[in-house]
Amino acid sequence: MNINIQHIEPKAINQLPECCSIAVHCAESRLSTFNQGVILRQYIKHDMVRMELIEYDFQQEITIEFEFEKPVMMMYCLLEGDSKLYDDKKQKLASNTANTCQLCYLPRGTYHRFFSEGKHLAFILFFKEGWITQEGSRFPLLSELMDHYRQRDAFFFSMPRYAAPKSIITALNKMNASASMPDFRMDTAIHNMTLSCLKQYCSRHYSSLANSAYKQGKAAEIEDYIKCHFAEKIAENTVALAAIFLLSEKTMMRLAKLAFGQPLHKKVIELRLTHGLKLLMTTDRPINEIAFRAGYHDAHYFSRAFKKFMGVTPNMISRPWIKMDS
Repeated sequence: MNINIQHIEPKAINQLPECCSIAVHCAESRLSTFNQGVILRQYIKHDMVRMELIEYDFQQEITIEFEFEKPVMMMYCLLEGDSKLYDDKKQKLASNTANTCQLCYLPRGTYHRFFSEGKHLAFILFFKEGWITQEGSRFPLLSELMDHYRQRDAFFFSMPRYAAPKSIITALNKMNASASMPDFRMDTAIHNMTLSCLKQYCSRHYSSLANSAYKQGKAAEIEDYIKCHFAEKIAENTVALAAIFLLSEKTMMRLAKLAFGQPLHKKVIELRLTHGLKLLMTTDRPINEIAFRAGYHDAHYFSRAFKKFMGVTPNMISRPWIKMDS
């Protein structure tokens, strides 16, 4: 079902409804109700950012239509549920699952967000011009994202999706404790929460890069080793191979597939039979010796495997190095 959120008049409320799972006492609240569900928005306005905690409770699948009158740069954290974001042409822009976070830029325009039946909880940080000017330089990782915002690009842009910051709920509870304190204390709490969310996102990004570099390095080691030892028995022994690289067998197999683009056993077969073909075409060695040098201890098995892979038997390969009987 499609719902245009602009057509539902939200009600200002002084008391949060029973559907509220997290109360933000320092926030303003708006409740939108319709036959198929409820949307509760709690939001905090600040000079630098706008924070929104939105709870959805739907009795069926819902697609919400909404509009941004000007470009936005935001951090979208889905703490519970799942959703998908589409543009006005119904092209999917992003998929969000529970406990994930994504930084993105959206140009002005109409958007559609799909939700499945059930409860969903989202925390959103909208960054204002002042924050980008004063604080943006502290986060070089976000430079490309901020450039899209400054230039008012006409296309959606997003950064990688990572696990949502663990401190969001804790920070909101701390802000509740500051609700009755002077405004400058609240400003500090909002500022600290924003920095914490961004620092955790950046930390996850750099950790991901380091992990990726480590995996690529290990994959290259496995690739080099297999290319040198494919004809040996160890190439078939995944447990022994994993021990060589100080990895679990499962991880070693996954990295081998990353290196070769196919499962390890298939790559070993390819290397062995390709090497066998090379020996057939460039030497006068007998087939049983070639089979052994290619990693097969049974010439008949080598011949069957060769035919299956190459489409012809070893005997059908032209062997110019063999002297023909006169």
